[in-house]
Amino acid sequence: MTATLKTSLLENYYLIQELFTLKVFNRAICNLASRGQVFSSQDFTKYRVIETLGQFIAKNQIELFMVKLKMAMVWLGGRKEEGRKDEGKADESRMLEETQ
Repeated sequence: MTATLKTSLLENYYLIQELFTLKVFNRAICNLASRGQVFSSQDFTKYRVIETLGQFIAKNQIELFMVKLKMAMVWLGGRKEEGRKDEGKADESRMLEETQ
């Protein structure tokens, strides 16, 4: 029974697309290993476990970079707005000075 579960987990590992699924699969592998099932590096190579993990990490790093980039753009956009407000205030005070 556990051998079948082990094979099923490994054969379907490459299908993982979400973090939650990754956590569930990894927890199941850890549970099987703690019950005496042996997982070898050959198993991980054969079923592309390491490759899948690498792709998952790369994908998440790209998404994290995009979020940071968007945050920086929003922050810089806010700075520009502040600069425009300051310019507007300066223009108003110049106009007041000229009228006096």
